[in-house]
This record gives sequence, C-alpha cells and structure tokens, in this order.
Amino acid sequence: MRISVSGIDASGKTTLSRKLNDWLQNKNFKTKLFNIEPKAYKKEIVSPVDIDDWRLSSFFFNSCKLLDGNPGFARDRFSPRYVDYIMILEEVFAYKRLVIEKEKKGVLVIHDRHLLDREAAAIAAGCPKKEINQIVAQIPKPDITFFLDLPVKVAQERMKLIRKRIDPDEVEEKQIFLYQAYKQLINKYSHITVLDANMPLNNVFENAKIKLKTIINTLD
Repeated sequence: MRISVSGIDASGKTTLSRKLNDWLQNKNFKTKLFNIEPKAYKKEIVSPVDIDDWRLSSFFFNSCKLLDGNPGFARDRFSPRYVDYIMILEEVFAYKRLVIEKEKKGVLVIHDRHLLDREAAAIAAGCPKKEINQIVAQIPKPDITFFLDLPVKVAQERMKLIRKRIDPDEVEEKQIFLYQAYKQLINKYSHITVLDANMPLNNVFENAKIKLKTIINTLD
C-alpha cells in the first residue's frame, strides 16, 4: 500500500507524513517514508555533484547552491520546464528502483511529495500535458493521496514566520500557479482526499487517521 501527502510549500506535508509514519509504526506496520527532494536542501555540500546521489536534478540544485548560495535559484538559472520535467521522471524512476521492492516485502510506503506534486509543478511550469500524462501513467497511483489545502497567502505567512525566508521558486505568484494546478488535478483523480490545512495540525492529523481507518481495516 502507498500513501502520499501533497500540497503547496508550507502546507505541512513533511510534518503530517512523519506523524502518519510514526502512528502506523506504533500500529505495528512496517513502513518506509520517502522524500526525493534534491540533497542540496538537506545538507551542506563541498562539490557540485554528490556521488552518492543518482538524481540529475541534484546536479542542478547543488551546482546552483555553490553559485548562488541557494539551491532554489536552479529554477531561474535553468528552464523551469526542464527542471520539473526531470523531477517527474525521477519520481517514476525512484518508484521502479526503490518502492516496488518495499511493496513486495509488505512495507507500507508513505511519500512526502509524490506524483501529484511533480505533476502539478510540471503543469505550472508549462510542460506539455500529453508528455506529462505519459510519464505519470508509467506507475500506479497511490492508494490514497492527502492534499493539504492551504491558501497561498497563509502559506506565505507561515514561511516568513517559521522559516524566515521565501525561496525564489516559492514566491506568491509562482505558488498561485502551482495551487491552481493542484486544483485541476484534484478534479481529475479519484484517489485524492482534501484536508483543510488551515486547521491546527493535530486536527489535520486526526482527519487523516479517520480516512485511513476506512481503507485499512486492521487499524481498529
């Protein structure tokens, strides 16, 4: 089984993913939490290419971190269409390379960002929809995707308050395009459950748990 958590930046994806992962482990499930964000966001680097990282997008982000001090500038130095096209391809590759084996072993996989996020980003960047649909069709959809619905202005305030910064690809105008792309896809797919991310995180978490209990009988 696969669960994914999606939403615009600062909507609470990572926090909810971790809470769900911990909760399911406490219910005696074998779980694996995946997030394939480029490693430039995770640690300091000493060279443009991390030899332990197979992702091409990390080359772009790591290189731009050395040039500009901020990996987010990769989306300005390189065509947004090109970067997001690479990242959605990587999501498919990561599934085939890493996730399938986990599923075969009975591991419940939780994605912090996944296909919905990559597809929305590709649409917002103007990638051809026909090509994106062909890429997305290469792997099965998650059993359930939680979309954390948060207005862009609220997300912007969260970033200013908590992170003290807004990266170049997170500015309000770009996030509005991204939010609109998510909304298009929510109407397209049936596996998506929308959660009101304006609520306190514990409420969001409880609502996610209620939904999961309806599809995982052994949770009760």
